[in-house]
Amino acid sequence: MKKAILFTFLAMLTIASFNSCTKDPITPTKKDPVITWTNPVDITNGTLLSATQLNATADVPGTFVYTPALGTNLSEGANQNLKVDFTPSDATSYNTASKTVSINVTKNELLGIAKIKTVTYTTTEYVGYEVDTYQYDTQGRVTRVDFTDGVENDFETFEYPNSTTVIEKWGSDAYTYTLNATGQAIQYVESGSSTNTYYYTYDSDGFMSNGNFRVVVNGNIVSDGGTTYEYDLTKINTIGDKNMGLGFYGNDDKNLITKETNGAYIVTYTYEFDAKGRVSKQTADYSGLNTDYLVFTYTD
Repeated sequence: MKKAILFTFLAMLTIASFNSCTKDPITPTKKDPVITWTNPVDITNGTLLSATQLNATADVPGTFVYTPALGTNLSEGANQNLKVDFTPSDATSYNTASKTVSINVTKNELLGIAKIKTVTYTTTEYVGYEVDTYQYDTQGRVTRVDFTDGVENDFETFEYPNSTTVIEKWGSDAYTYTLNATGQAIQYVESGSSTNTYYYTYDSDGFMSNGNFRVVVNGNIVSDGGTTYEYDLTKINTIGDKNMGLGFYGNDDKNLITKETNGAYIVTYTYEFDAKGRVSKQTADYSGLNTDYLVFTYTD
């Protein structure tokens, strides 16, 4: 009798132990995905981040989120962090993961330094041409511009009596600009054949305001009122006001414009470049109706 009781007790203990095990299944351990991403090669300021730099890969499928994001224009500086956050498609088997690399952003010698010497303008709309020739002081500010069309010659001069004043003179007329702390013209006084005073304001991106609803993305105006603009984000703008020593008019687009659209009005821009990567010729096609050409030379 005792043996039967002991057998029954042991059998019940075995069943209870078995039931206990089946109630606590082993949870599989998640794996960490392996992200492969090395420090990108150096870029120059004005170069927007692209898939060339943001090119991390993983050993399992998933999505990548970069910080800073694609299209960001980094300032000049060494060892700037680029981070990627990876989310695996199989969240049951794999953990999320992150990785950080660094990139050096060097000074772009084209920005604000490639001073324009001459601009030659021709068009298919009429016969003729104009050549503008620029002269500069030791600070890179324009001091004189000569204009000629092969028949008539004219010129204007620029004076800089102090850090907040620019005086532009053309014949008997004078135009005095008052600059703010960042060197932008905020007031313009005309004297001579007529007398007027104008005031300028600037948006948060440093562009001169014009009263329209303007959208700026990565240093380029992409829409302005009813007009939209497209750019070649791989090319730095070397033909803006700053490259003519006229930086007091505010910022220029960082990149070269390729298309301007306003309803049926479309202008397409193409370029040729010199050995230093600067624009040597700009062609503007006005929907095939006429074409303008600008040819540039530089002071170096």
